Amino acid sequence: MNLSDITTDLRPNSNEPSGLSSVDHRSTGLQLVWHLWCSRFRIAKFAAAGLILGIVIALVSPVKFESTARILPPESRGGALGLLASVASGSSSGSNASSSGGGAEAALAPIGSGSTYIAVLRSDTVEIRILDRFDLRTEYREKRTVDALEALAKNVSVEEDRRLGVITLKVTDRDPKRAADIGNAFIEELNTSLSDLDTSAAHRERVFLEQQLKVIKQQLADAEKSQAEFSTKNATLDLKDQAHVEMEAAGKVNAELVAAEAELNSLRVVFGDKHVRVRAAESRVARLRQELDAMSGAASASSGPSNTGFPSLRKLPGLGMSYADLYRQTRILESVYETLTKQYELAKVQEAKEIPRVRVLDPARVPERKSEPKRTAIVVVSTILAGLAGMAWIVGLWYWVRVDESDPTKALILRIAGEVTQPRASAPPQS
Repeated sequence: MNLSDITTDLRPNSNEPSGLSSVDHRSTGLQLVWHLWCSRFRIAKFAAAGLILGIVIALVSPVKFESTARILPPESRGGALGLLASVASGSSSGSNASSSGGGAEAALAPIGSGSTYIAVLRSDTVEIRILDRFDLRTEYREKRTVDALEALAKNVSVEEDRRLGVITLKVTDRDPKRAADIGNAFIEELNTSLSDLDTSAAHRERVFLEQQLKVIKQQLADAEKSQAEFSTKNATLDLKDQAHVEMEAAGKVNAELVAAEAELNSLRVVFGDKHVRVRAAESRVARLRQELDAMSGAASASSGPSNTGFPSLRKLPGLGMSYADLYRQTRILESVYETLTKQYELAKVQEAKEIPRVRVLDPARVPERKSEPKRTAIVVVSTILAGLAGMAWIVGLWYWVRVDESDPTKALILRIAGEVTQPRASAPPQS
């Protein structure tokens, strides 16, 4: 079989009017139209094949759902995003901005520029968070992050209406609920990124106070630990009250000692030194003197707390200076920590007011209808394309059979077609 055999049935036949095919050779267009009409059943076969193919494609194509969210950029100025917006506006305005003071205007432009927020939404940082959050690498069957990002970019579209300033985010997925969740997650990640990029005065103040609070908190913990160790080692609680109590106790013991000595002297005069009551009085006097010596610090071997469990009166002045230094340092750090904490809370409130947050016009909702595939459109387009392809094939062959056999181009094509379609001769057997 060769190309001439295929095109034999396309030559003028008895169905074509003889006058049109032999007399009026200048009416080539009319001849072609007539030939197409005569070949209408062949074109219908092509269209039927396209119809069947379109139905198969429409049934095999996976069903997808599209969820749409609409947001408005925040109305705020300055910060890192303001710098990005000024750079974007400066690059787009070119020389006109420089000639009309565009640099100053760009610096004061609101950071609500839609292109800035679209850039944040389409950044790798935000998209990688989305991939990790919904495990989309497994869903897209991609092991490499770069391939998963490309697959996500095909299923997510972000557009801006520059006239209204509305940003439209569309997410396509096979699961309708996941499509809505991904759309809302993009908005959440956008707000998180805006918070991370914020460089306002309140943000800088909050970061500074947060760092200072960590330092002061550590210093306060060390000071409290030192004061606790000092109090444990020297048995001190509150030296002012403690000294007052110990002085009263020492005065009371001293008064008892004076009374006991007077009683001892009177007993010696009456009963003598060997009497039992005299010895008891002497023992009581000795005990009171020992207790008074311990409280006053006169005991030679006592270097720590007395037998009462508290430091002696002689050591109180020296301990008082050290304790006062530790106590003063602790109270100062407590006061500084309290002040910084109040300022930190105020800075957090102010920062929350200044952080740009997008305003959600329409959150992403679970779609109720599928967006893909459009089965009717697929079937119609496939049928039309197949019919046009059939017409093109018939027209091409119609022109082909009317080319003279002596044409070198046609002869070359027929020769090549013959060599391709005819089987090669088998090689002769070797002896």
